[in-house]
Amino acid sequence: MPTGERNQPTVDDVKERIAALMEKLSAEELRAMLLVAEIMSLHPALGRAFTAPPDDEPVTEEERRMIQEAEADTKPTIPLEQLLKEFGG
Repeated sequence: MPTGERNQPTVDDVKERIAALMEKLSAEELRAMLLVAEIMSLHPALGRAFTAPPDDEPVTEEERRMIQEAEADTKPTIPLEQLLKEFGG
């Protein structure tokens, strides 16, 4: 794939690749892709989160404990119905 600034694919190349990938997706996967694109367009911070470089700092013991607590808490904090109402679905 040809690249533009900083060895990144050009916008046209990205659009072509997305179009080609969409042909391979199911209707359900396409709806999910649309939802992600809509969220990214409405919430710029989320768009930046998707394209941010990976975090390379080591996990602290406190962070590890917080992750374990979050993983153990399977009760959703926001009802699914509210999420679907706000973000579609």
